[in-house]
This record gives sequence, structure tokens and C-alpha cells, in this order.
Amino acid sequence: MRKFSALIALIVGAICQPVMAWGPQGHIIVADIAQQDLTPAAKAQVVALLSLENTQKLADIANWADAVKGKVPGSPSHSVRFAPKGPLRQDACPNRFCALAGLDRYSAVLADRGATARQRLEALKYVVHLVGDIHVPLHAFVSTGDRVPVNFAGKDATLHKVWDTLIISTRGKDTARIGREVLASGRVRTVGKPLDWALESRDIARERIFRKLPLKSDKRIVLPVSYATENWPVVETRLNQAGHRLGALLNSLLR
Repeated sequence: MRKFSALIALIVGAICQPVMAWGPQGHIIVADIAQQDLTPAAKAQVVALLSLENTQKLADIANWADAVKGKVPGSPSHSVRFAPKGPLRQDACPNRFCALAGLDRYSAVLADRGATARQRLEALKYVVHLVGDIHVPLHAFVSTGDRVPVNFAGKDATLHKVWDTLIISTRGKDTARIGREVLASGRVRTVGKPLDWALESRDIARERIFRKLPLKSDKRIVLPVSYATENWPVVETRLNQAGHRLGALLNSLLR
């Protein structure tokens, strides 16, 4: 199993902060897409691990990492804080355990047949969740959007919550239907590694989200419902990419 340590060495030197990622709907969609991509060998191992919690669906454990955030000592942050531009430095996530470092560690545990089933199950939970997280644009940028208060569709929120949760929720409550639409959209590029995926998120944050909005604001910014419509194709693509890439990663780890 090829580890991602070489990639981690290139991550930007920035402090990683624990912030929320895709809401429950987003992580479920990513997990459902990944499950459909599993090879027979990978699926057999996933089912065996998930049976420890009486389930066979990745979606059932996709939000576990958010549920235990702050409760499990030494758990990773769910973001990596890239500067808008400039060379990547080797002083990655000093004194912190960022999303990319977490993926590196838990991918190794998941692929290790010598690890206990419980250890590998925990690793599976983190891998499923963190792959989703690094596809959220505001989880790979120096500004998470938490300091940008907004009024979206008549409700007070933050820009971070809009991108994590609210753009998806405008599509409705039927997560299975939304997932089928995402899968059918076909907008996906599966090449690359976790670092590449996170850099894509950084670029979306820099070139699209903050092209017209400030990195922080003392005043609440009004965002119309059309903001969700305009940006849904971006979110849809990121969900689709995350799902297929997660499936490919699990297949490579669980041969």
C-alpha cells in the first residue's frame, strides 16, 4: 500500500482548525456513491468491518467523525488551512493533526491486516469522513467563512454553513434522490491524490467564493436563494468527485 506521506510533506504550513464539513446529507451522498464503486474484495472487507456495528452501509458511519469531534483525544482536524497562493512549505500543520495527515494515518491503519478489526473500523470511519471533508471548498482555505455572517434565504447563518449544508438542503430533504441526481450528473475527475483534491478546494474558495465576498466581515451579508442555484453545480461536482475518489481509495487500500 502506497502511503500518502510524501504528499503530506508538501502541505502548506498553516494551523488547522476543527470546523464542520458537509452536513449529514453531504456525507451520506459521498458514502453512497463510494459504496457503489467498491470492488468485490473491498466490499467484502467493508461489510465485515461494518458488521461490528450491525450495518453494511458506509453511509451509516459517514457522520461518525463529526459526532465524536472533541470527544476522542488525538482525533484529527477536519480541515487544512491553505494560504490563497504561494509555494507549499514542509512545515505542515504544526502541532496539529490536519485532515490530510489524518487521511495518511488512517489509510495506513485501514490497509493493515495486522491491526485489530476495531482499529480498522475506526480508520474506515475517518477515511470515509475526511475524504468528504477535503472536498468542501472552505475546508482547505485560510478562511473557513465562519467570520462571514450572512442572511441566506431569510435566515441568519455563516458563509461556512451555507457551503457545508444549506446549498445542499435547498435541493430538498430526500437525500437518496439528491444522491441519485449527483451520481447521474457525471461531472467527476478521479485522478490525483488527497493533496490534489484539497488544492482543488482551495482554488474554488479563492477563485469563486471569495472573489466577491470578504474573508471576514463585521456586517451581515445578504445572500439570495439564487446564490444556492448558482453554486449548486460546484457543490454537486465536489460531492460526485468525493464519492468516486473515496471508492477508488478504498479499493486501493482493501485489495
